[in-house]
Amino acid sequence: LLEGAGFAKTSPYYIVQQGKVGELTLMSDVQRLGLLKDISGAGVYDERRAESMKIMADTATRRTQTQGLIVDIQRKLKGLEGEQRELRECEELEGRKRTLEHVLADREWRGAE
Repeated sequence: LLEGAGFAKTSPYYIVQQGKVGELTLMSDVQRLGLLKDISGAGVYDERRAESMKIMADTATRRTQTQGLIVDIQRKLKGLEGEQRELRECEELEGRKRTLEHVLADREWRGAE
């Protein structure tokens, strides 16, 4: 019925409810700015931007914490690598010690004969 009267969604002419024009003229500048932001979607943009900024801040905090953990792990890893080297040297020396003890025991046994 409305499309037949020339009111279509694609038409640049829209029906304005009674009293809205007067209400717009009586609005303060701040209220008009708020209305324009709502109509243009700027309010939604500002909200989403604020949410995104919060997410980015949280991500930066987590990244800093993760980097600290990585540094701690690398420090511990270097310490463990040093301990591993010492353990290998100790095992090698223990092997030499056992060999020398066997040689010494063998010499004492042969000397006792």
